[in-house]
Amino acid sequence: MNILEQIAAKAEKGDTGMSLHYGFLYSCVVGLETQRVFEFGSGFSTHVILHALEKTGGILTSCDVTNYSDNPNITDFTKKSDRWSFYHGNSNEMFEDDIEFRQKIKIQELIYSLGGG
Repeated sequence: MNILEQIAAKAEKGDTGMSLHYGFLYSCVVGLETQRVFEFGSGFSTHVILHALEKTGGILTSCDVTNYSDNPNITDFTKKSDRWSFYHGNSNEMFEDDIEFRQKIKIQELIYSLGGG
């Protein structure tokens, strides 16, 4: 099953709050030719983003308080991807001293809140 079929099946199943948004997420990553993605949390969205990044040549960094090995939505494709880095912990604590990173995230949050993300 290709990624678009997987996304459609997940939307039909409706077992996560993001189920109806995976297609949009995939489209945004591919359409914007994204090279770097930082994801707060991980799960099937990680799988979707990684498939999109296969097309763009980009990389994904995820940070989650739940270790990916304990998350049933982390696929084998995700675990084997060389485009994925995972940080286990609370992002507020992990990046507390990285001022530059926190400023970039605040700018991105502002763009999204204004409807431009």
